[in-house]
Amino acid sequence: MSYTDAELEAMMVDLESDLVERKESAQDGSKIRRNICAFANDLPRNSKPGVLFIGVRDNGSCASLQVDDAMLTRLANIPGEGQILPLPSMTVQKRILRGCEVAVVAVAPSSEPPVRFRGRVWVRVGPSPPEKAGPSCPPSATLSTTSPATPCPPIRDATAEAAVCSSAWNQSSKIA
Repeated sequence: MSYTDAELEAMMVDLESDLVERKESAQDGSKIRRNICAFANDLPRNSKPGVLFIGVRDNGSCASLQVDDAMLTRLANIPGEGQILPLPSMTVQKRILRGCEVAVVAVAPSSEPPVRFRGRVWVRVGPSPPEKAGPSCPPSATLSTTSPATPCPPIRDATAEAAVCSSAWNQSSKIA
């Protein structure tokens, strides 16, 4: 589940995508967790780890963030919090890329989608930020690549939720 330094450097400065997200700092834990959830869901079916670069600005330049053991430990402990279920498989590393100190969080696609953060499914399609993909959304809304994040009302029946989510995932594999 790892990329070479050369691959990471190319991803770090290229455009954000459904496999790449950049954050200047680790301050907004909720956004970091939404991205981890979206990468784990791998809706575009990349079958590759999504990478979250912490310490990199949106334009790919270095944010000069000091990456210390405390930050790496906080990031590595995210799966154990139980807020993202099923638990994501991810690695957290401190890397020096293009002379920039960064925390690299690589999240493997889940073998058991959909993955939820605080009970909500988050997906990432293209360079847009993760979108809520509520289980009661019609599959077309769930798979939208151009609409901004739109909340979908939750559904209370677990059986119906599983059927809707399964339908959305099956439809996404037909698109790919």
